Amino acid sequence: MKRKILISAFIFIIIGTIWADDELQISYGMLRNSRFIEALVNNSGISYKLVVRQDRDGNLSMESPPFLVADFNGFLRMGELKDDRILSAMLVPYSDVDLSSGFEKGKNLKKLEKLSINPSLSGFALSFDNLDLISLNPVMNPQSPYGFAAILGNSNAFAGFMYACRNEISMRDKVSAFQVDWRRTGIGRNMVFWIIGGSDKSDFHGLEIESSAFVQSSWDRMLGGGTTTMWKLSAEGTKLGLNASRGLGGIGPGLKTMKETVNPAEELGIGAVLKDHKYQMEIRYVSSTYGKPIYGGRSQIRTIELKTALKYGKLKVEANHKTSFERDFAKVQTTEYKLSADAADAKIEMHVTLSRNASQKSVFGNFFLEMEFENGKAKMKDGKTQMELTLERKLDNCTLKIGFDQDRMVKASLSFKN
Repeated sequence: MKRKILISAFIFIIIGTIWADDELQISYGMLRNSRFIEALVNNSGISYKLVVRQDRDGNLSMESPPFLVADFNGFLRMGELKDDRILSAMLVPYSDVDLSSGFEKGKNLKKLEKLSINPSLSGFALSFDNLDLISLNPVMNPQSPYGFAAILGNSNAFAGFMYACRNEISMRDKVSAFQVDWRRTGIGRNMVFWIIGGSDKSDFHGLEIESSAFVQSSWDRMLGGGTTTMWKLSAEGTKLGLNASRGLGGIGPGLKTMKETVNPAEELGIGAVLKDHKYQMEIRYVSSTYGKPIYGGRSQIRTIELKTALKYGKLKVEANHKTSFERDFAKVQTTEYKLSADAADAKIEMHVTLSRNASQKSVFGNFFLEMEFENGKAKMKDGKTQMELTLERKLDNCTLKIGFDQDRMVKASLSFKN
């Protein structure tokens, strides 16, 4: 009986998605504790995913995003929304985004490659040459907040405004029973975000100069908030490049998460890049200070980072030194070593962390190794090893992939493209 139900679910998926004009992908996976069948449809900018899962006890469950995702030539977007560039800087001012190009049409929202089962933001978005209009609405997703945003600008100046509030369904089980700094949470009913800034790109005697600066503010009528200023500057020539950044502020409610988030109250970063043919050497120093001292100067929460990297072609070696001064006079020092290489048909990534403590011996931990080849990959993380062999066969208008892992579990996918 269970097998018949699973087969029926599989047929239902095929029938429901057989009219995909552009792409239809059907996947089957047999995991340790469950097995699943997934159907992904991409049809003229419309995407939807449906997953039927059967656990070890034979119970069936169906998973899917709360609404389909549609993208009509970058002009109209509907469904799940993910922020980027100016919208990211407005919601989280310390986002690692490059705003030196100013406003770019349709670039304030990411192009979705994977659909989320539980997206945090959903709604509509209209993109014009110099204006983005974004509407957030829980009609498509019960967890999405209400909100409206307008972002406008050109390559040299930009500004944005957003009003948002949480809906009762999302806040029902999210209110913390512990003491929190309410100015740093996303639990707000009348949140206002705004940003204004400028950017520039110029060429001075062969030296490429890029700069950006903005002022961001986020407030809630009951929770309060604050203002953040940020600027970035870089100058790059044929042999040498210099960069610097500075941020002040960091207090204010957020919208991407309902948990308490802590941003630096002050951050300073400076760096340099040396280049010579295929060789490239990078170094960057970042100092971040958080809030005010609790017990005096020695209890100042602070993080100091020194990042160095050496690159030759597609081989890159990095060493990131980090010293954290915690609130209760604690001092934690770590160094993360990274190695990445990219050959014609193989990719290798490895990193390991060295922890240094004044009262104990230095120890290595968090070892990670991942190797990807044309027909397989291997991964080591947290003391566990995972291996997978993939076989691919291309037929007329379709591609068949079958994968086996170290536990003899099977994953198979069949993709149809018009």
